[in-house]
Amino acid sequence: MGRIRDWSGVHIDAVKSGINLIARAHFGMVFVRRDHLILDIILDHELKHPHAKKVEQLSPQLFIHKFWLTSTEDVNDELIGWVRDAYELKR
Repeated sequence: MGRIRDWSGVHIDAVKSGINLIARAHFGMVFVRRDHLILDIILDHELKHPHAKKVEQLSPQLFIHKFWLTSTEDVNDELIGWVRDAYELKR
């Protein structure tokens, strides 16, 4: 969250169900589970990548991608790049 918090205009809002990632609009969500985190990000294209555990099409131009994070190694530059893409789309 540290790198994301440094981006201009990002608001991180902790709520009962998880952590909202907001720029001008909502671009992601983190859900806390007992043994892992689930990161949802909204992109304007579908990622075909094994780390995207589930992809749902919200509209013709919006896709929500779900990532299961079980260790700090799961949060790498590639994942942060996708989160940055989601942020850029909504800022």
